[in-house]
Amino acid sequence: TIDALEYRNYNNFDLIYVAALVGSTPAIKDTIIMNIHKNMMKDSLLLCRYSSGAKKLLYPSISDEIIKKVKPVIEVVPTHSIINSFFILQKT
Repeated sequence: TIDALEYRNYNNFDLIYVAALVGSTPAIKDTIIMNIHKNMMKDSLLLCRYSSGAKKLLYPSISDEIIKKVKPVIEVVPTHSIINSFFILQKT
């Protein structure tokens, strides 16, 4: 296995998926997302699952600072029994 913070070949992929359970805290999750974003190729997509509201107790969320630093394409927030929301972010 490879640590997400040590891996640098994210530029080999058009789409990268970050699971909701990535990172034990929001700060660690943000660091992982920024490392991936920094090493992605231009125009590739990053799908980041996260939880909001009381569901943050289960999985770390993504900070507003991350959303300001990268280009969000879409945010999907389910209103039913689905636990995770997600952002699709694009490297520009």
